[in-house]
Amino acid sequence: MQALPMNGDCIGVHKLVQLTGLEQPYITAKVKTLIGLGLVGKRTKGCYYLTPDGIAKKEAGDQTVAMRGRNASEATLADRLWAAIRAEAKFDREQLMHLAVNESDRSPLKYTASYLARLERFGVIERMPKLPNVAKRWRLANDLGPLTPTWRQPMGVMWDWNANKPLRDVRPKDRRAS
Repeated sequence: MQALPMNGDCIGVHKLVQLTGLEQPYITAKVKTLIGLGLVGKRTKGCYYLTPDGIAKKEAGDQTVAMRGRNASEATLADRLWAAIRAEAKFDREQLMHLAVNESDRSPLKYTASYLARLERFGVIERMPKLPNVAKRWRLANDLGPLTPTWRQPMGVMWDWNANKPLRDVRPKDRRAS
């Protein structure tokens, strides 16, 4: 975020790589995360700029990207998956895992599948029609905001931190657990 100009001009990933010295896959993932958090916008393909919220954070000297009260370095897999879902809007599991998973994540395939199933169960994402020879895909149906929706095991609900309330199970009543 620090390499993006504050005057609203857009800049491409290759220029960000030159300015920061970081690798292109990292920059691409970080930009998508910042887009999902509303700090960076995308005018056209390869044209990224700071949003008013991003400018405000940069002016305040904020060196981190806050994700549900944590620094970006402390972001959970759920935080990174949610940011990628918001940035992509239409996606498959492998695409999300490429953007969000890092070496320290334990059982990322199982966790990602479970997280997607819960988001689908609570109407946040919906499955797209199946195409031949194409992986199962979803689309973002209900963008709750930048804070990561999380599974609350004791209550058995998906919690929307943006509205600070549980999400409603959208499955038909006969498919819900009693």
